[in-house]
Amino acid sequence: MGNSNGKRLFADEVTIADLLSHRSGLAGGVGFNLAFQGDSEMLLPADCLFEIVHHIPHMAPIGERWMYCVWGYSIAGCLIEEVTQKPLHQYLQEELFDPLSMSRTTLRLQIEDTDIAQPYASLCDSNAYNLEKRQPFQKTFFEASGGVYSTVNDLLRWSKATLNAFQEPGITGGSVLKQIPEILRPQVAVDSVLLPGQYYSLGWLQTQLPNVVGLIGDNPDLWEIPELPILGVGSHPRDIIYHQGVTVGYFSFLALFPETKSAVVVLTNAMAMSDVAEWVARLLIEALFDFPKRTNYVELSREGKRRRIQQFANMHADLAKEYAPETRLLPVDAYVGQYLNQTYNSILDVTLDPAKKDDLILAFQSRPSQRYGLRHLHGNVFEWALTHDESKRRGRYTVVDPSYFKLLFEVDPVGQVCEIVWDLDGFSTPGGVVFSRMNK
Repeated sequence: MGNSNGKRLFADEVTIADLLSHRSGLAGGVGFNLAFQGDSEMLLPADCLFEIVHHIPHMAPIGERWMYCVWGYSIAGCLIEEVTQKPLHQYLQEELFDPLSMSRTTLRLQIEDTDIAQPYASLCDSNAYNLEKRQPFQKTFFEASGGVYSTVNDLLRWSKATLNAFQEPGITGGSVLKQIPEILRPQVAVDSVLLPGQYYSLGWLQTQLPNVVGLIGDNPDLWEIPELPILGVGSHPRDIIYHQGVTVGYFSFLALFPETKSAVVVLTNAMAMSDVAEWVARLLIEALFDFPKRTNYVELSREGKRRRIQQFANMHADLAKEYAPETRLLPVDAYVGQYLNQTYNSILDVTLDPAKKDDLILAFQSRPSQRYGLRHLHGNVFEWALTHDESKRRGRYTVVDPSYFKLLFEVDPVGQVCEIVWDLDGFSTPGGVVFSRMNK
């Protein structure tokens, strides 16, 4: 099947295994940044999922390269609903959670259910800031990829069932977990050059210790790959199958060890400076197997905090080098307006800041709850960079790229601002994403 020009379409060639192993070639950064900007709000409606996926940049041929992209799991959730004719949350409850006696696992929290860990964020002064609202997943794009709420006990039950089905598929034929050996089979190398021996299966990373772990958490954003601490130094080779969860206010780490039918589950309720869920999991693994060489994770946490704070300081220092207030080309009110990117149905609303002369306000999707200060940088460029604590208090994921916080206002031949160019994901859209002015 192809289009009118005879060219085969992405949907004709991609498989479910491609989507679940992150080898589809899709780069989801643009879509994610437009769908979520913090403050526990999803900015785009779930019913435009396939329209967004249609426009997500393709950065590699299908099957050629591992690139983490949660949109594949969003598509998988829709496929489950189409095949079963049931809502995803109902299907998982009936087919997995209930049969495995995972009584505290669900995709749908009840309003009256108060026995849920509150989310926090670590601030520069080491205090924990209570995030009053959780990132939304219910009925959003990302319910299938990150919307499961669970407990350590429930995840240990699931781990035990997974290990049994993996080790003895013939004996456990009655298990509700099917095709576990196929699910855990390596599908694609993560990075054959920097990370030899690291593979991704269908929803799992796996390697053999001693080796680097924690590739999906926040720690690789703080340490270069060669700097990351090796887990299991001095121990005999041991297979590890693991995954991590990262969302606003909650980090997790789950590891399986087929050789000993062991599992380690760590759930945390804070966005720490570094990925503490990984540090705690590694500490437990070292103790479980009595590794001869232990790592000082307290010191690593201190170093992670220092590096995270420095990242924000470096970002603001880089922006300060560009600051040239005398070069502004137009009166400040000339930049006011609504700017639309029709591809992603996204709006940037720019208004005057009533409290600060010559400053503007940026609002995503024109929402009052999504307002950020927009300050002149140079020429027709404005910036809205946040400090570390400002970012965390608003429930945002960490971004320290100065380009991300710069908006370029383009001017037409008659001297009027006609569009904004936002470099929100230099990896997949190096020229930036264009928002055209709606109300000249």
